[in-house]
Amino acid sequence: MDLLNNLDELAEDRDMVLSQARSKLSSFDPKRLQEAVESYGNMATRKRFREWMGA
Repeated sequence: MDLLNNLDELAEDRDMVLSQARSKLSSFDPKRLQEAVESYGNMATRKRFREWMGA
């Protein structure tokens, strides 16, 4: 969560980080991931996860 919350401050390639994060979604428990996003994600991170999850 912290990685995506601070995406603009990373030295790494932003698009690659997003691609890798999105590819890992299926390895997480969906309910727990949603709870973590809502509890700890900033507005941009929450929006991104909603788009990725199709909600």
